Amino acid sequence: MKIPIFEEFAIDDFDPVEIKEAFIDSRVGKVPMYVNLVNKNSEELVEIIRLLKEIFLEKNIHPFFPYPFYLITSDKNDRFFLKVDSVKELPEYFFKKVKRPNNKELQLLNKIELKVEKICNLNIFEKVEQITHVKNTQKKLYQETKELFFLELVYSNLIKINTPKTSRARHGQKN
Repeated sequence: MKIPIFEEFAIDDFDPVEIKEAFIDSRVGKVPMYVNLVNKNSEELVEIIRLLKEIFLEKNIHPFFPYPFYLITSDKNDRFFLKVDSVKELPEYFFKKVKRPNNKELQLLNKIELKVEKICNLNIFEKVEQITHVKNTQKKLYQETKELFFLELVYSNLIKINTPKTSRARHGQKN
């Protein structure tokens, strides 16, 4: 396996058939990729994003896993893809210079390749939905327990303040 570095998914002109063929020939999901949509007008941009989303769903490839697929655009409306404003904002660790890996690095790359294959065989959209559901319920539980903790703390402080007065009265002491 090669060291995963960014590859550009080139879209020269808007032709749905050409984009689908380029997608099939590309290594989307196998390496980190980006597509530069800065010079596209808003109508083309919406249509290209819709078409890419449709292809990703059809091929069951998640735009975040195992390797990200970035759109370079100033439009931030759709949340399906990771979006940045320029190439400079892409993560730097995928821009490393390619050199010959040593044996230990080759073993790690082979393990990574197996993990990538396992991830590609999962229904990632379903897993992400499950994780999001669990995350939201855990967040709600945290908020409720945080409020409960605060109320218990207030209650215990009120008890401490009132306890000395009542204990002195029980023992017959006067102020």
